Amino acid sequence: MCACASAPRAGFDFFGLFGEEKAEPRPDAVAYEASFTGADDGKLEQTLKDAANSWRLRLESPASGIGLARRVVADYPRLTDALWAAAITTPDGGASVAGVAVTPKDAA
Repeated sequence: MCACASAPRAGFDFFGLFGEEKAEPRPDAVAYEASFTGADDGKLEQTLKDAANSWRLRLESPASGIGLARRVVADYPRLTDALWAAAITTPDGGASVAGVAVTPKDAA
């Protein structure tokens, strides 16, 4: 019997593949939840989650609301590409942060 078999493998978690670990909270961080609505197909919803950094980085909260808005705006091209790959050529969607619509024009 190997003694190392029962030891936890915390340093072996490549890219978070073996579960999500919550980071230590920072006092200046902006906590948020990311969700995708209107995707009737569960496969499409998963495709959008895979494409969105705002979903992937949801456990690593940005330091400000502006940082969160920039993260969401940076997802627009990735989500558009994912929708085109799913044969949705006329996507109708948007994003909001704290109830305020965020568009790529807001990044300037």
